[in-house]
Amino acid sequence: MRLLIDASGLQRELAASSEEQASLLKALDRLLHSLVDEDLRVALRGDFPDEAIQIRKMVSHGIDASKIVTCAMPENVSPGTADQWYRGFLGYLGADLIVDFETIRAVPPADLSAKLIELAEGRVQPASAQKIAFVSPLPPSRTGIADYSAELLRELCERFSVEVVVDQDEVSDPFIRQHCQVRSAKWLVDNQHDYDSIIYHIGNSAFHAYQMPLIRRAPGIVVLHDFFLGDLQFARQQAEPSIPFLWRSVYRSDGYPALVGKSENRPAELIRDYPANYDVARYSRGVIVHSDFSRQLFKQQYPAIDRRKVHVIPHLRQPEVKRSRDEARARLGLSEGDFLTCTFGVVGPNKLALELLEAWQASRLSARPGSKLAFVGEAGGLYGEELRKRIDIGASPESVWITGWAETELFHDYLAAADLAVQLRANSRGETSGTILDCMNYSVPTIVNANGSMSELPSECVYMLRDKFDNAELVEALDAIAMRPELARCLSEQGRQAILEYYCPRLCAEKYASVIAGSVASGPSTPNEIVHNAISSEKAQGDDNCAREIFRAAALTFGGTQIQRTVHVDVTATAATELKTGIERVARALLREMASYGREGVRVEAVTLRKTACGWRYCYARRFTSELLGITGLDLDDSPMEPAAGDCLVALDVAGQPVIEAERQGVYKNLRANGVQVTFLVHDILPLMQPEVFPPDAGTGFKQWLNAVGGAADQIIGVTKTVSDNVQSWMMRETPGKNPPPEFFWSHHGADFSASPFDSETRASDLLQFPTESSAPVFLMVGTIEPRKRYDLALDLFDELWHSGEDLILVIVGKEGWQDQPDDKRRNIPSLVERLRNHPQQGKRLFWFNGIGDQALSELYRRASALLALSDDEGFGLPLIEASQRELPVIARDIEVFREVAGDGAWFLSCASRLGEPAEADISEMASQLQDWLVLYARNEHPDPRAMRWKTWRESADCLMSIVLNEKKV
Repeated sequence: MRLLIDASGLQRELAASSEEQASLLKALDRLLHSLVDEDLRVALRGDFPDEAIQIRKMVSHGIDASKIVTCAMPENVSPGTADQWYRGFLGYLGADLIVDFETIRAVPPADLSAKLIELAEGRVQPASAQKIAFVSPLPPSRTGIADYSAELLRELCERFSVEVVVDQDEVSDPFIRQHCQVRSAKWLVDNQHDYDSIIYHIGNSAFHAYQMPLIRRAPGIVVLHDFFLGDLQFARQQAEPSIPFLWRSVYRSDGYPALVGKSENRPAELIRDYPANYDVARYSRGVIVHSDFSRQLFKQQYPAIDRRKVHVIPHLRQPEVKRSRDEARARLGLSEGDFLTCTFGVVGPNKLALELLEAWQASRLSARPGSKLAFVGEAGGLYGEELRKRIDIGASPESVWITGWAETELFHDYLAAADLAVQLRANSRGETSGTILDCMNYSVPTIVNANGSMSELPSECVYMLRDKFDNAELVEALDAIAMRPELARCLSEQGRQAILEYYCPRLCAEKYASVIAGSVASGPSTPNEIVHNAISSEKAQGDDNCAREIFRAAALTFGGTQIQRTVHVDVTATAATELKTGIERVARALLREMASYGREGVRVEAVTLRKTACGWRYCYARRFTSELLGITGLDLDDSPMEPAAGDCLVALDVAGQPVIEAERQGVYKNLRANGVQVTFLVHDILPLMQPEVFPPDAGTGFKQWLNAVGGAADQIIGVTKTVSDNVQSWMMRETPGKNPPPEFFWSHHGADFSASPFDSETRASDLLQFPTESSAPVFLMVGTIEPRKRYDLALDLFDELWHSGEDLILVIVGKEGWQDQPDDKRRNIPSLVERLRNHPQQGKRLFWFNGIGDQALSELYRRASALLALSDDEGFGLPLIEASQRELPVIARDIEVFREVAGDGAWFLSCASRLGEPAEADISEMASQLQDWLVLYARNEHPDPRAMRWKTWRESADCLMSIVLNEKKV
């Protein structure tokens, strides 16, 4: 029994009484622990977000986050409409029993089960289904699902009033024409509320193309005959070439990793490898499959899908009133002594037709007079050509042949005439073979292999080979059945009995009726109905402008039903700029790795904050992500984000004002109230620690942003432990009252030129001015020209060294910073740029590259003797890692973050003076220390950069994902 606890009353009590909060939360915790073995959900109202967050935090370690469900409430609607909306939401959740927290919180644990039974027995039973819509291709469509549906309808029409929905000119089955009204897809959309239930039958072919849009517009129960639907999606794409249905459906089912590196001109790989069935899993009100194998595929593909949503009903077969075997054989031209082996269905590599032909030709059976092998089905393409070629080489047309498409009468003649059937499979994709049941139905002894759902067939009914059998095993099976009449007779009888007892339409239809009844009972409210009722209620009270707000709440409440846990990656600032340095460079690199590789069972979606008519909201950044990953042809809109309980949001960059305003508006509070964990990656808090090296007033905006982060976040991740500690100390000092406070972690950056491109303004060929023959040591500095990088200190240091007679080269790589600011707000940048351009050593022993590409930067790293980093402070110090990757020695200023990042892999220079402070003594000391390093360098005794521990960007992204998904704490 699924139990739903309505905790909205508890939220009101928490809001009204701060003194009682601890005892109220303790009572809920005690109740949930008493019900730990129940199929349980807790419902909350979104118009009490602080209380919803409190409850979620309290139960976060005792119950799956997806089991706490929050109803986003429309704002500015009447109390009556709000209560109606929430009641509709409770009905939508589909519980067997809904009980108020107040009703059972005082019940002693020992009496709780009895109380729930009492409440369940007293509930009003919902009405049963009476009228259903049956959406499927029907005869004369050339698909096995049409025949299956025709058989099933004969039974369902005895239990329901059935109307069929088709996309074909004719329905030829007399029974269906007599007993069922035939409707169109448009009729279903316009009249969907007239039906108690809608049943879709979907397989992997073009016959089902019309059904895919209907699943979203008129949701119902989907009978999924094939787990993989790539051929169906590609058929839709061929019919409407302007819409990339295959690419979109693969993206929805498997995300960006499935499309990275794929060509639009080679769809076969996508069709083969990816199910492309997300819409079925996401929008259906229930799914019926024909095997436990298919159910397990669903669970693997969509780990978070509600297990009660997927049902197994065996593939049915009407017990055949068998036609005369002798007459069928006569029609086929067979003699009395002929032994006919058949394999049924479309011939292709996954049916192992070539393996069957080889085994049959090697068997004693093939040498028996009158032995024949028939491939009953179409054999097209290169595989069909190869099969025909081998038949022509090794057998006469009288002994082995391919029938081509077999109409119903011919197909059944072969079933009646066959002495043995062989139905093999490889690379099962969740489909169920109806032809095996046809063979069993006709009492034909059948050989199968244990591939996919065929492994679930009763062992006494078929001759079961291993999944990956060898040729000798198949030869042995063919000869065993042909040479042992008692074995053939046993398989024949047991197969027929299984049809009568397990696969007959009457028993299967009873299972269908049970699923339909459960769907009607558990889902009295649909999102469309809830939205329609709310708008009608408000209009009746004179409010004609309510729709936008109601649709906003509906998107939050019903838009994010979780079937795959999703990490939403906020790249608001990065997506809005062409910058590929600094924080934006890091964000791009992390997103690239997260989106390309991610986690099994977890989607990664980039999102950005956008200001809409309804205020700030997150929208997908699919176009940005596609461009970043080099994916073409997806062509998806950046629609509003659809979060679900259990999802995560992690912000990788510093979006500033959008985050500040979104936090004030309650965007993050609502996400957290709805069960979405919010995480921010903080790169540094230097504008607060060293305001003198940033534009005037930069600290004010940054402080507002950091305050917003503190108020919004469940987790804060520093890019180093130093940054994490700094943020935690600042927040404890500046905002001590937040309850509960965020958790603090740290995760180091990675480094990889190929994953993090610079702006390509300077190429390697442009470095010709750089002296290649000089033996002088080359010191490389990398980073934007801005005050905290202390290029002024580097120039003073090298002026001192050059004056003392040292022959050294200093190379600076970095764009001129803050060019969007007026000169009077750029601190020392204008004077520093002037000094660089007019320095006496410029072009001789001093080189500045204002923008550089990957190839050129790699060349400079190769030519350099050491990397030099003299920043007053940093959040991380990525150039240190990039130097270490290339085994380039590192000389760094002795600051805490560089010690953390470089460890024993760098030589440290002491300098206590900050920007604007007298530095003569420090420069003299640093010059001496650098000269000491030159002595060690000449003897190859300098600190080894290989001692520096660093991550690739993939490892860095993996660490970040582990923290966000609560897999490990760093």
